[in-house]
Amino acid sequence: MANEINKKIRRQNLFFRRVIIILAIAVVSVSILLAVFGIKNKNQKAELNKMHASASAVQGELDEQKSVDESKAEVIESYKNAMDEQSSAFQEEKDKLNNKISELNKQIAMKKQQQQQQQQNENKEEHSPQTGGAKTIYLTFDDGPSPNTPKILKILSDNGVKATFFVTNQGKYNSYMKDIVNQGHAIALHTYTHDYKTVYSSDEAYFNDLQKISDLVYKETGVRTKIIRFPGGASNTVSRKYCKD
Repeated sequence: MANEINKKIRRQNLFFRRVIIILAIAVVSVSILLAVFGIKNKNQKAELNKMHASASAVQGELDEQKSVDESKAEVIESYKNAMDEQSSAFQEEKDKLNNKISELNKQIAMKKQQQQQQQQNENKEEHSPQTGGAKTIYLTFDDGPSPNTPKILKILSDNGVKATFFVTNQGKYNSYMKDIVNQGHAIALHTYTHDYKTVYSSDEAYFNDLQKISDLVYKETGVRTKIIRFPGGASNTVSRKYCKD
């Protein structure tokens, strides 16, 4: 907007300058003619005075218009300066706000990092072996369930202890499997027959027997466990007697 006003002012100034130049040329021309021909009558002198007066009036109008344009330019410049100051203030506030947001983001990131580190430390403590203090014992029972299972469960309950039971097919005692699970203990697989000759006759025989005990446990408890223990141990001192390699 300021540029358009400035262009308009320049065009008007140029127009008035051209008018003055034309009038000045006219006045000079008339003066020369008068000097050459010696014309000094009053009418011509009056006309010359009129031309001078017109030129002065035009100059006055030009000066007045110039003064108005300068006033407008001052107003525009003042408005522009005010807008620049306001924009600068807004930018300063924006920069302060961005700095605060950046600082908050850093604090949030640092807090998350601390929480992650704390969680990692807790996980390490939870899964690392205990040394120099209380130790953990994993209590297991094999070859059940049996007539002793209810007694064992009661002792464990009285002492607030949990255990793992590696079960086999024990016929009429199989219903105790459900009691094991209901009381919060872990149930695991020890094979269906526990007969070394049957279990270790071949790989296929072993997995068939294991599948049978898995299905039995699922039938009695609704649990499909994946924990197993080899009958006679996992060192092959037993199995090698019934199956080569």
